[in-house]
Amino acid sequence: MKLAEKARTVAEFTRIEHTLFALPFAFMGALLADGGVPDVWLLFWIFAGLIGGRSASLMINDIVDEPIDAANPRTEDRPLPSGRLSRAEAYVLVAVASAVLFYSAYRINTTAFVLSPVILVHAYIYPYTKRYTTAAHFVLGLNGSYAPIGGWIAVRGADTATVIGGLSEVVGYLGTLEYYPSLLLGAALVFWYAGFDIIYAFQDADFDREQGLRSVPAVYGRATARRVSAACHGVMVVFLVALVGWTATTGFNATVFGAGVGVAAALLVYEHIVAEHDIGKAFFTVNAVVSGALFFSLVAAVLL
Repeated sequence: MKLAEKARTVAEFTRIEHTLFALPFAFMGALLADGGVPDVWLLFWIFAGLIGGRSASLMINDIVDEPIDAANPRTEDRPLPSGRLSRAEAYVLVAVASAVLFYSAYRINTTAFVLSPVILVHAYIYPYTKRYTTAAHFVLGLNGSYAPIGGWIAVRGADTATVIGGLSEVVGYLGTLEYYPSLLLGAALVFWYAGFDIIYAFQDADFDREQGLRSVPAVYGRATARRVSAACHGVMVVFLVALVGWTATTGFNATVFGAGVGVAAALLVYEHIVAEHDIGKAFFTVNAVVSGALFFSLVAAVLL
């Protein structure tokens, strides 16, 4: 395989562009924790850590799911099942992305470093849940929730200088209610991811049913899946409204952020309309705009 083709294959396998969904929320967690714009180097390490963690998670999922992807006409041309990428190459790429995650977390603070392996453990467990439970959509959402919680930890976690005795400090820190805003945003992401993952699963509903995979559309049918997905996005908006209420108590411009939440809610309604005939547009385009609307409205709320 030519070098250019191999580079395209690696880019397809790592899917860094999918980080567009998570990156704004990691920065939002940092903004909420800081009460302003954090140090630029801290933002850089948040960015690098998210790229590493998110890419490693996606690649681990593809490695575990290779036999399923090979049997599915929609996914059989992905790098691993098509043979364009070997297992050995895949493991090397996961190792590199994981190293980026761990080193970035180390540069951020002790709390981030100690907790960073949770991301990879979760990434390995998630693909197997699809074999046994329809709750797999929410397990995926939980993985997405690490972005804002990680951004909060980056600002407020224990400093690297406290490595000795750091674990007890981390445990004590996690036991406080200081996480409240990031947990609200994280909870919103659990239901956001679950909602659009259910929509995305419409494409494979028949295949999943044949293979015994327990997506909501495969188990309960499309009509019920649409209602469950809509309910998930409704719950997401409830958590975001609660976050707007919290910003009103901190000096942020809650009106501006509330407007952003309103735009996001309208876009989610539009997403369900578009999903009836264009799942790709609903999944990628609309969700990217939802992410952007929330991020920029929070930035404006903090700066104003």
